[in-house]
Amino acid sequence: VAKRALEALTRDAEPAVRRAALSALGPEQRELAKSVAGRLNQEAEWPLRATAAEALGRMAKGQAEPAVVEPLTRAALSDPYALVREAAARALAAVAGNAALPTLRQLKERDPEPRLRGLAERLSKELE
Repeated sequence: VAKRALEALTRDAEPAVRRAALSALGPEQRELAKSVAGRLNQEAEWPLRATAAEALGRMAKGQAEPAVVEPLTRAALSDPYALVREAAARALAAVAGNAALPTLRQLKERDPEPRLRGLAERLSKELE
């Protein structure tokens, strides 16, 4: 019952409710990761995309499932907001480990944001 209620809150019409629900997610809600990942890149508001990426990093840490890795990769490489790309890169490193290295290399070489290029370099070194 609690799982269904929390999942419903992540889909609430009110952005503040979705953000609070996403902020509360952690490893205990691992089974919701695919649902959250499926909506990551569809969220209209960038702060919610960043919060969703952070939640995925906590929820799916070490579980490199394609249904989670692919949306995080897409967000890390192509979201128009640097803070979302940053959150997605951190989450991707936590979720996918060494499998995140190709994406982190792309960010390090091509991202327009210097801070994100530096983060990608640090995360890559930590994973290597």
